[in-house]
Amino acid sequence: MSLKNKSKDVNKFIHNYKDFVQDSAILNSLIMKSKQLDKIENLPVTLFPSPFPEDLFHNVVRIQKDFNVLYNKLSRDHEALFEILKNIIEKDDFIKRIWNIYETIRNQPNSQTVFLSLIRNDFMISLPDEYRKSEDELSELVMKPGVTIKQIEYNLMASSFAGIAQKVLDFHKTNLKLIGVKSAEIESKIPPNHPADGLAKGLICAWQVYKTTKAAILFLVGERERNVYDHRILEQCIYEQNPSVLIIRKSFNQCLKEGKLDENNCLWINDYEIAVVYFRSGYAPEHFYNDQIWESKLMLEKSKAIKCPSIQQMLVNTKLVQQALSNYTLLKKYLPDVVVQELVETFANQYLLNDLDKIETAIQFPEKFVLKPQREGGGNNYFDDDLVRKLTEIRNTEEKHQYVLMERLYPASCKNYILSSSGEISKQSIVSELGIFGVFLGNESETFANYQCGYLLRSKPVNVNEGGVSAGFGCIDSIYLV
Repeated sequence: MSLKNKSKDVNKFIHNYKDFVQDSAILNSLIMKSKQLDKIENLPVTLFPSPFPEDLFHNVVRIQKDFNVLYNKLSRDHEALFEILKNIIEKDDFIKRIWNIYETIRNQPNSQTVFLSLIRNDFMISLPDEYRKSEDELSELVMKPGVTIKQIEYNLMASSFAGIAQKVLDFHKTNLKLIGVKSAEIESKIPPNHPADGLAKGLICAWQVYKTTKAAILFLVGERERNVYDHRILEQCIYEQNPSVLIIRKSFNQCLKEGKLDENNCLWINDYEIAVVYFRSGYAPEHFYNDQIWESKLMLEKSKAIKCPSIQQMLVNTKLVQQALSNYTLLKKYLPDVVVQELVETFANQYLLNDLDKIETAIQFPEKFVLKPQREGGGNNYFDDDLVRKLTEIRNTEEKHQYVLMERLYPASCKNYILSSSGEISKQSIVSELGIFGVFLGNESETFANYQCGYLLRSKPVNVNEGGVSAGFGCIDSIYLV
């Protein structure tokens, strides 16, 4: 579907239904708390689904389980983890403190060996050089040779918007019907999407593996959490699948005040034993603003509760690990050759900054690269002039080992309409990033669950480099297969 062919219908829709659209977004739970936490506002969202190549979509869906296995195996390989991270452990205080907790847990007798991963694996369409300045839209470029899909990052912690991604489809389907798209076409072109149901199933499975039916699931949340409704959708899915599961929400500070470990290292929060700790906070240095929060983190990690993610997986969630996995030898340590080849085809080129020639190349051609620190949450990467400035600053320092250079991808754009959080509607040229959700639960020898469970499409204006919705750069979208 191209909105180009529906311009009259879209203009009529916006004229007649502008007031309805914002209320509809709120009715469909496409909401977040304001920055001041004093009101609810709708998330930035496209009015209609955006085109996405059908074959590329189904390919990354198909290989998600292999990615899950890969990262689980690497997270249990101490020697490989140390070799990858050794240059940053002493130079980055945040990584160092995470590593120290990992070493404490690794040497602790009878520590929890079951890991739960709720994953979002992010990809972007990549155009060959000859098409990057094309005026054609994505729906017209998908059949061109050389159009590929490349991995941006693999998120093992606080993988957001599964609930929102599940809800946006009803919003988009209603809008499509109002501009005259037939129901049969809508149902055939918009893939079913139930990621929150899938993540809920994984949390329940971990709760069952813990084998204490009166135990609870702990959502470890930030103290000023804006994205609370995305969490609540996931909670609701858990209750719908198994109403006997109790969920409690606590911050690090609350856990330290109200929590304790018993003689068997079982975690108790007030009167509730905790079976699963689901970390929605704790992925950035600013979340650990005093030593008491680090003390709380250590207590949670020492516990017998199944962690999502485990401290090992938190280390695997770094950009250095993603770069290291471009090494065929390392990949073949964990996966069969035929699987390795399929995954490698989705890898973007990545480089460590121990090569001065590569640094010089990036400074000379900054448009070809993205500079990434070991940070999550959006808004941390360097592009264009900022990349040149940062590389020039760190090129001859030890700080350079804290960064990874990645090939910059140039996806095809399309036209869509964005509803802002203020209620304004604007037509924009946008590019999209596809996240594939997955679940992995297992120990060293047994896999209890491994599956793919839906997707998230986030889009942003073509002139915006970063893409995080919570960080204020992108908007929620969905897929229309072409």
